[in-house]
Amino acid sequence: MQGKDIIGDLLHYPRQSRVRVFFKEDCKYDAVENDMCEIFNSWILIPGHKSVITMLEDIMRKIMTRTVDIIKFANTWICNIAPMVRLILEENKERAKACKVLWNDDVGFEIREEEFRHTVDLSSRICSCRTWQLRGIPCQHAISTLYHVEQEPEPYVEHWYKKKTFMKAYSHFIQPISTMKMWPEINNPKIEPPEPKKMPG
Repeated sequence: MQGKDIIGDLLHYPRQSRVRVFFKEDCKYDAVENDMCEIFNSWILIPGHKSVITMLEDIMRKIMTRTVDIIKFANTWICNIAPMVRLILEENKERAKACKVLWNDDVGFEIREEEFRHTVDLSSRICSCRTWQLRGIPCQHAISTLYHVEQEPEPYVEHWYKKKTFMKAYSHFIQPISTMKMWPEINNPKIEPPEPKKMPG
């Protein structure tokens, strides 16, 4: 694919799905990547070459094992917020030290960070940098504002990143099944493989 083809192909997709400045703020995720699909595809690479039932059984066992591992991982959290989110929050706390706060004694805050100025509205959880709205994690401007009014940023982290929500996502379990030889006999017609087709050439 040549350069012009790549640009044309990219422009075919709406900018809301590929340019961060146009992202909607309700997803609380600001990354543009295909990592989840790539990880899943590599995860099922070996089972994907097996027959359908064997493949599904392999995937089922992988998901069962992963669910148990994830729950064990969540039980190691030292606080109510996911560890990766905690790291981002701590980085933002460090960046907040360089911010200067100007308050109008209502809900409006003006935050100076080097040559940039941002506005923060705590009641609406809005910062003009949009990082807080996109991620759901208070940005350095929001954190400096919260510290200015003597509040901690942790309660302002969106519930998606809390342990309760995380555990709720993994509260549905795949039940184990016996081997195929022990399955009950049924009268439904057997699924046969498709007829081989003659390939061109």
